[in-house]
Amino acid sequence: MLAMMSKQVQFGCETTPARSAMPAADAAEPGGGTPAQFAKFMNDELKTWGDVVRASGVKVD
Repeated sequence: MLAMMSKQVQFGCETTPARSAMPAADAAEPGGGTPAQFAKFMNDELKTWGDVVRASGVKVD
């Protein structure tokens, strides 16, 4: 089920209207790949931005 959904979402993101609308709407860059590649991307981003937040000393009230 997850693999099927992933393929459909990836296909949708590769269409011209979707690719042209995403960056304009949210400065997003449409990507693709497998669920495992997305999980790796998210883990890498969490580490990167977590380090930035910790280094900045920002605290939540």
